[in-house]
Amino acid sequence: MQEGDEIEVRTFKWEPRNLAHCARHRVTPIVVAEVQNEAPLFFLNDPGKTGTHMMIGPDASGRFWTIVIQPTENEGEWKAITGWPSTNSEINEYNDET
Repeated sequence: MQEGDEIEVRTFKWEPRNLAHCARHRVTPIVVAEVQNEAPLFFLNDPGKTGTHMMIGPDASGRFWTIVIQPTENEGEWKAITGWPSTNSEINEYNDET
């Protein structure tokens, strides 16, 4: 993983399609907001993937999540594309950068 440029995430846009997809992975708007509000780090996603960045960090309970995100046409607004409980290697990458 490569640490991403500094990005600004002010809000998330939720549409029925991405909401349903995220829900299948136990990623809810609450989880995304908690990760956003705790101490996330942003990494560039692999080229060619739908989401441009990965937001990795803990939720309010301390559980780590990896959320794939992509910017919308509005500055500071992003879409959560998918997500999952972070793998050990993702948590290690987070810890190495903090």
